[in-house]
Amino acid sequence: MESSECASARPLSKAASTRGAMHQSPHARGVTQLRAGLESLEFDEDAARVALSDGRRYGCALVVGADGARSSTRELCGIGRAGWTYGQTAVVAHLRPERPHRDTAYQRFLPDGPLAFLPLRDGRVSLVWSTTTEAAAALQSLDAAEFSRRVTAASDRVLGVVELASERAGFPLALWHSRDYVRPHLALAGDAAHTIHPLAGQGVNLGFLDAATLVEVLGDAVAAGDDPFALRTLRRYERWRRSENALVLGLCDTINRLFTEKNVAVAGVRRLGLALVAGQPLARRALVHRALGLAGDLPAIVTRPG
Repeated sequence: MESSECASARPLSKAASTRGAMHQSPHARGVTQLRAGLESLEFDEDAARVALSDGRRYGCALVVGADGARSSTRELCGIGRAGWTYGQTAVVAHLRPERPHRDTAYQRFLPDGPLAFLPLRDGRVSLVWSTTTEAAAALQSLDAAEFSRRVTAASDRVLGVVELASERAGFPLALWHSRDYVRPHLALAGDAAHTIHPLAGQGVNLGFLDAATLVEVLGDAVAAGDDPFALRTLRRYERWRRSENALVLGLCDTINRLFTEKNVAVAGVRRLGLALVAGQPLARRALVHRALGLAGDLPAIVTRPG
């Protein structure tokens, strides 16, 4: 598992890393970027009408709301969501490890939530430590040396001593699932449609799969001579991704609850389940493929050879 994040004085979000890669991509040439906030959305039978915060207005055949968990697109369309908060906060930072990470991600389940090290190309690791809101605030208030000592101990020195190499940030954790993914001339994707606990690193995978599926559905409609922006076309994307996303959201939520449950009986069941999975190569492979976004009903771009 490898990250494309570049060296920085502060931890970069997945969204920032993705935007950076998109801006550098040759596919972005000729794409007009409108650097302004979304003010309002209106829809009629033939198009969507977009008003920006700088006063510009545009008409378009399709609006794709991929603007994060606090999606203005979703809110302006009055689309509700269901879910809950976890009472946990993810503390994120970049760390400089004593030992090389060898392009390997590490995760340790602690009583209040998992701690993960994700490899970066410059030899550092990205920390995602999910813990109680109170503990997260305390971690962020520590000086750099004490914070590094706490993380080193909590990681069981899997990479030796680690040193803080960036600023720290905290993100409240929640599970949310949009009640609708589509409306006429509108599709939601990524965190705008669903947010997930970060313990398995699935948020970015689900977003990429949403995008790939939407492209495939629109392309299939064009190839068949259908209207790619009609609601019946967009409903295919919604049915496809909503069911797949719900499965992963439920799986990650269950794992999180199992590992944060302090009941002795539940802990016994957890140990038994892990032992069974460890002894079954097919089960292990299935979990790994799901974690990599290579299992389930996948768009062709994911399964296509080469």
